[in-house]
Amino acid sequence: MGMNVVAKVRQTTRRKYTEEEKIRIVLEGLRGESLILRAGR
Repeated sequence: MGMNVVAKVRQTTRRKYTEEEKIRIVLEGLRGESLILRAGR
Protein backbone atom coordinates (compact mmCIF):
# COMPACT_ATOMS: atom_id res chain seq x y z
CA MET A 1 0.00 0.00 0.00
CA GLY A 2 2.77 2.45 0.88
CA MET A 3 4.39 1.93 -2.50
CA ASN A 4 1.16 2.85 -4.30
CA VAL A 5 0.97 6.16 -2.45
CA VAL A 6 4.57 7.00 -3.39
CA ALA A 7 3.90 6.10 -7.04
CA LYS A 8 0.78 8.27 -7.10
CA VAL A 9 2.59 11.25 -5.61
CA ARG A 10 5.39 10.87 -8.17
CA GLN A 11 2.88 10.77 -11.01
CA THR A 12 1.03 13.89 -9.89
CA THR A 13 4.20 15.86 -9.12
CA ARG A 14 5.90 14.90 -12.40
CA ARG A 15 5.13 18.20 -14.12
CA LYS A 16 6.62 19.23 -17.44
CA TYR A 17 7.91 22.79 -17.40
CA THR A 18 8.22 24.66 -20.67
CA GLU A 19 11.57 26.30 -21.44
CA GLU A 20 9.99 29.68 -20.67
CA GLU A 21 8.82 28.49 -17.24
CA LYS A 22 12.26 27.05 -16.43
CA ILE A 23 13.94 30.34 -17.32
CA ARG A 24 11.41 32.31 -15.25
CA ILE A 25 11.90 30.04 -12.24
CA VAL A 26 15.69 30.35 -12.45
CA LEU A 27 15.53 34.13 -12.83
CA GLU A 28 13.15 34.44 -9.87
CA GLY A 29 15.52 32.30 -7.81
CA LEU A 30 18.52 34.44 -8.75
CA ARG A 31 16.58 37.62 -8.06
CA GLY A 32 15.58 36.28 -4.64
CA GLU A 33 19.15 35.33 -3.81
CA SER A 34 20.50 38.75 -4.77
CA LEU A 35 17.87 40.42 -2.56
CA ILE A 36 18.89 38.18 0.35
CA LEU A 37 22.57 38.98 -0.22
CA ARG A 38 21.88 42.73 -0.30
CA ALA A 39 19.83 42.54 2.89
CA GLY A 40 22.68 40.68 4.60
CA ARG A 41 25.19 43.44 3.94
